[in-house]
This record gives sequence, C-alpha cells and structure tokens, in this order.
Amino acid sequence: MSAGISEKLKEKWLSLKPPARAAIAIGLLLVVLFLISKFFIRPGEAPVRVRNAPTASNSLLLPKPKDVTNEQLVGMVNRLQSDIGTMKDKTESMQKSFASAMEAKDKELAASKTSSASADLTKEVMDLRSEVAALKAKEDKPTPSAKGKSPDLDDPLQLPSADSTGEKQAAEPAAPRIRVTGTPSAQIKEPAKAAAKPNPYLPATSFFEAMLMNGMDAPTSSAAQKNPTPAMLRIKTEAILPNKYRYDIRECFALVSGYGVLSSERAQLRTETLSCVTEGGKVLESRVDGYIVGEDGRVGMRGRLVSKQGQLIAKSLAAGVLSGFSQALTPTAIPRLEIGGGSGSIQTQTAGLDTIAETGVAKGFSTAANSASKFFLDMAKEMTPVVEIDAGRKVTIVLTKGVELK
Repeated sequence: MSAGISEKLKEKWLSLKPPARAAIAIGLLLVVLFLISKFFIRPGEAPVRVRNAPTASNSLLLPKPKDVTNEQLVGMVNRLQSDIGTMKDKTESMQKSFASAMEAKDKELAASKTSSASADLTKEVMDLRSEVAALKAKEDKPTPSAKGKSPDLDDPLQLPSADSTGEKQAAEPAAPRIRVTGTPSAQIKEPAKAAAKPNPYLPATSFFEAMLMNGMDAPTSSAAQKNPTPAMLRIKTEAILPNKYRYDIRECFALVSGYGVLSSERAQLRTETLSCVTEGGKVLESRVDGYIVGEDGRVGMRGRLVSKQGQLIAKSLAAGVLSGFSQALTPTAIPRLEIGGGSGSIQTQTAGLDTIAETGVAKGFSTAANSASKFFLDMAKEMTPVVEIDAGRKVTIVLTKGVELK
C-alpha cells in the first residue's frame, strides 16, 4: 500500500512542470526554515541567571561593632583634626624652645672659651713682666768687692768661701723655663646611637578580615591559572596572631589574584602584596603568602557560574541541520544503461534551466549553513564559563608564611 502511494506521489511529482516543482521545493524549504527558527533559535533571549539564596554569614572572629551614624563620624573627624592641630602647635613650640636653648648654649660656650683664654694670656703677661723687672734690678745693683775697694796686684788671691759661693749661687738668676698654657681640649662625646626598632613581623597562621573593593569575573579555563585575575582588598580588623597577640594593620591594602573552578563554582584567590603607611609617613610594603576564606568558612569565594556556550552550540546545530536539508534537496544525475543494439552513437543529457536553478539554490544554502555551523562552533570553543564575584563582600585572609613588614 505504501509502495503504491509513493509511486503515485512520484508520478505526480514528475508530471508537474519544472517551475511548479521549483516553487514547491522553495516553499517547503522556507517552511522548514521557519519551523527550525521557531523551535531552535530564539533571538534576544538573555541567559537566565539563577541567583543563589544568600548564605548565612557567621562572624567567627570578633563581635561586630554597632553601626556609626554620619553625625558621629563627622564629630570623630572634627575631634581628630583638632587633636592633630594641637599636636602640631605643641611640636612647633617645642622645636622653637629647643632651638633657642641650643643657641644660648652655643653663646655661653663661646663666651667661656674666650674668657678663659684671655685670663690665661693676662696671667702669662704679668709673669713675664715680673721676671723682666727682677732681671733689670739685679743688673743695676753693683757687685760688692773685698773691704769695699778694688783689689791691687800685690794683694794675695782670696779663695772663695762657702758663704760667698752660696751667695753667688743665690744671686744667679734662675734659667727661664717654657710654660705651656691653654685650656684642655674638650672631648666631644658622640651620643650613643639608639637601638634600631625591629620591624613588625606577622607569623604564619595569622589571620584578619578584609573587604573586596572590586568585583571580578574569574575564568575557569586552564590558561587562567597561569594568568590569574587580580583584585584588591581593604583590611578592616586587626591581625590576630598566635597566643592572643594582635597587631594593628587596619586600613592597609592587599592585592590578590585568582581563577575560577568549574566543579565547585568558586573562585580560588591567593594574596600577593600587603602595603601600609604608618602615622609617621613610613611606607611598609611586603610580599605576602596566604589564601582567602569566604563567608561560609570554606577556602575560596562562592560565585555565580555564567556560561554562554549553550546558545552558540544550539545555533551551530541548527545551521548543520539546515546544511543537511539543503544537500538532500540538491538534484543529482542518475546514470542510465542502454542494453539495445548499439547504433554507434553516444547520447548526452543537458540540464535545463529549472535543474540549474534548483542545484544553485540548494548548494548555496548548504555551503552557507555549513560555514555558519563552523563559525558558531569556533565561538563556543573560545567562550569559557566564568565565576562572577560581586564587590563589597567580606573575606578572611590567612597567612601561610611569616612576613616582615618593612
């Protein structure tokens, strides 16, 4: 029965004129394209993003402080500014008093040096004058001779006695001696250098809370692990060290980088650099080794997995189906075998205009659909899923290696 219906349909199809057959084929092709576009291709349809229910965040570190209003913040800022101004005034007055004291001390030291030098010089001049006057007095005094007159040639030679020898020795002036005057050079004592203050050190397993300043789309491809996506954190609490010790690193900044994991739908982040500025203006910047813990207490941050490969794969599939229909509708030449007596002549068959038109349309659709299928497939390979992480989320940084802030 089915064979008879197919034979009738075939005879009916062959009995139609070529323009009618071409019109029917084009109409069927358009209907098929419309049905494919209706069921498979949906333009303008955005990917549906399913938002996860907000996870319960438990603070495992410290009790949260109460909210501070804007008026309280303004009051605190004004009070801090007034305190800073007062400290600046006190510092300037102390510097001025110290400078004046140093200047007075320098003047006093110079005056004492000058007075001591002049006093030594005056004393030395007075001593020299007294010595010169004594020498002149001894030179002017006449030398006494025996019995008050000069001896004659016939007088016997008188031997010197002990008294005369002592008087003579006493009369001889003492040989001048070299006197060394001057103040002893003051030994300048260099002030002892103050012991260098050690740099702060954060040991391994120290942890502190921070806030994510910018969001990120962490790709899940293998190439993203070699080139991770960066992000910045703002530290909001003190660093908690082992044995209940703490160190204040609030308002410091930390750089992190990471990539997405497709299986767990989380972004794995690692710390890179920690930078701080002290109250004295000293800059501290060190490389930090650590990892990030999310609000749920697990390593990494949970995010939304977004993938647009499904649409492109559907478009590539639709283009492939269209290419197959076009190839099926392309007219093909059927070989014919002649068994009768040969007449020595060769018969040839030339395609008509209707056959040429059908072949061109079908092959054109087939080639275009095949190219579109390859194009959509290549785009699907290039587009990898990403894990979306929003800004403003709170995380915990845990150090895996000690770091010295310097």
